[in-house]
Amino acid sequence: MTLLAETVHQLTRTHKVRIPGTEHPAQYADALPLLEQLRMLVRGTGHGGQERSGAGGGSKPPINLRALDLLNEITTTVNQGWPGAGRPVTQAVPLGFKLRAWAEHDPENARLTDQCLAWAEQITRAIHPVKRIDIMGTCPSCQCTHVMNTDSETGEHTYNHALTAYTEPAHVACAVCGTTWEGQAIHHLRGLVRTPAETVSAE
Repeated sequence: MTLLAETVHQLTRTHKVRIPGTEHPAQYADALPLLEQLRMLVRGTGHGGQERSGAGGGSKPPINLRALDLLNEITTTVNQGWPGAGRPVTQAVPLGFKLRAWAEHDPENARLTDQCLAWAEQITRAIHPVKRIDIMGTCPSCQCTHVMNTDSETGEHTYNHALTAYTEPAHVACAVCGTTWEGQAIHHLRGLVRTPAETVSAE
């Protein structure tokens, strides 16, 4: 199975996913198609199609606009690119069928492969957002405490902590020098990172 076919399968078909925390041996469970999970996220429903309660208890949850924008982007791109584009029956054909037909018609399409990989990653992050925690202290590798980021549209500068901890996968990264710490190195990092007070006293 090509990378494109495998990714399209995850997007449009029920597929196997490894249960977190199981490695020796790994255990797997059935997961709904990513496109279906995205639709559920838009509607604010959980597995089984049951609506999640809103802030008022019995009220309907608000539509997830970011998920809706992503679903609309995927729908528009597929409607324009699949082999049946422009035919009168296009709107009646399921989105998953169109995407599979497109991939089967052009299995070596590198651009479509990259696009499907990006969609799969975006949907997964929307469903399971990566948690990040800023770490206040000095990077033991480059001695920086903050990094400056510039908004590409407004040109506005913002300063963020250089060190950030992520939960999936578990690691710590410095946004200045690019050094990362994983596994046991994360535990040792705590003794290496100097707090602002320690930095001032050392100087």
